[in-house]
Amino acid sequence: MTQYYLDAELFTDKEAAHDYIAERMDFPSYYGKNLDALYDCLTELSECEIYIDHADLAGSYGRLVIEVFTEATEVNENLAVYLMEDEEEISLDPSDDC
Repeated sequence: MTQYYLDAELFTDKEAAHDYIAERMDFPSYYGKNLDALYDCLTELSECEIYIDHADLAGSYGRLVIEVFTEATEVNENLAVYLMEDEEEISLDPSDDC
């Protein structure tokens, strides 16, 4: 299973967030660097866990990015996202709702 670790404090604006995510997650060169493209990439991942540190410190654009990660878990059953806030782990894995 692939695991990625992201720092939400680096989701400062559109360009910075998408450059950082694309590099860390090794997205293809044709990645559109916008929220729709992020959603598309996330919903196509297989067997993947993503840990987002400092989720509570994300700015306004960072919160939009985190929302896309959340929405992608609702569609992609192979994707689990975990937010790290105040040293606590909050799962966004839809299977945890059971």
